[in-house]
Amino acid sequence: MVNLRRPVRSVLGGFRQHGVLVGRPFPPMDNYLRVSVGNADEMERFMVAFKEVVPSGSATAASKPA
Repeated sequence: MVNLRRPVRSVLGGFRQHGVLVGRPFPPMDNYLRVSVGNADEMERFMVAFKEVVPSGSATAASKPA
C-alpha cells in the first residue's frame, strides 16, 4: 500500500492511460493505493507510470504494523 496523501480515485485514470491497472480504493483508506507485485516488465511499467502520475515527494510507503 502506498499513501498518496490524496484520494486514490484522482490517479486511477492516469494509471489506466499508461496501461497499468492498480487496486481499487479500500474505504476508509481512500488515500492508499494498493499495488501488487508483477514480473520485472510489469513493475518497470508501473514505476514509469507512477513517476508521471504521482508528483515527486507526495507519496509514502505504508508502514508495517508493529
